[in-house]
Amino acid sequence: MQKQSKTASNKLRLLEEGIERFSAHGFHGIGLKDILGAVNIPKGSFYHYFESKEDFGAKVVDYYTEITQQHLAEAFADATVPGRVALLRFFDSAIEMHLKEGDKRGCLAGNLGAEISDTSEVCRKAVARSMNATRDAFEAVLRRGQEDGSIRQDIEAKVLADLLLDGFEGALLRMKIEKTGAPLEQFRDVMLNKFLVAGR
Repeated sequence: MQKQSKTASNKLRLLEEGIERFSAHGFHGIGLKDILGAVNIPKGSFYHYFESKEDFGAKVVDYYTEITQQHLAEAFADATVPGRVALLRFFDSAIEMHLKEGDKRGCLAGNLGAEISDTSEVCRKAVARSMNATRDAFEAVLRRGQEDGSIRQDIEAKVLADLLLDGFEGALLRMKIEKTGAPLEQFRDVMLNKFLVAGR
């Protein structure tokens, strides 16, 4: 049992370090040596947990997705909160988190998707799973908002969810490029306080 616990702990440490390093430097901007050195795990042990750097990248995205889904579930758990209010609170919190990071990291899934989707099918699929999971969470709360009257009903919740995700990912990218939180704040104000409002 102790060996299994250590194995699980080492794998988790690698995944967490992967999120940090890939978010800061990208997939190609950081080597396994740097990641392994940061967590003090030998290279031979790495291949006990992952088949390759590419496999590691995909697993890092999957782990990032698990964390993101936990945050989304917590944000949307209270069914008594109107759907638009729940979304607004989530994006307020997400924007605050991104601004604290100094406009550098953005979304790991979006960053890696743009960087390696054309060269790594396994990573592309992991990013697609991540994006689809987030869209599905948005769709559920948007549908709730349509039912409680806080979200416009003339456009299907699934379409709105795609627009919401695409808009947020685009704002995160512009944040990184322009080194300012203005794109995120504009996205929130226009999307949540104007476009999605019922009666539009």
